Amino acid sequence: MISTPTELGGAIRCARKTRGWTQAELAQRSGLARQTIIRIEAGNIRTELLAAFRVLRALELAVDLVEVPPIGRTVIDDILDRLTTREP
Repeated sequence: MISTPTELGGAIRCARKTRGWTQAELAQRSGLARQTIIRIEAGNIRTELLAAFRVLRALELAVDLVEVPPIGRTVIDDILDRLTTREP
């Protein structure tokens, strides 16, 4: 469970490295500057996110990361694909 911007940055760094991507590759894939990726991975994330984590902590909640489908693809797309590929 993630409860600080630093932990979120570490989780992002770990996920990036697991995929074998460089910071530059992640920047390109996310449409951000490499410097932004560096700041995120270091936990230097905008004040609003820090405030959100403080609210979560006060509520005794944390963020749990889950893998999502690629951009442009939804769970509904996957279901429709399965339905249309069934044999009669």
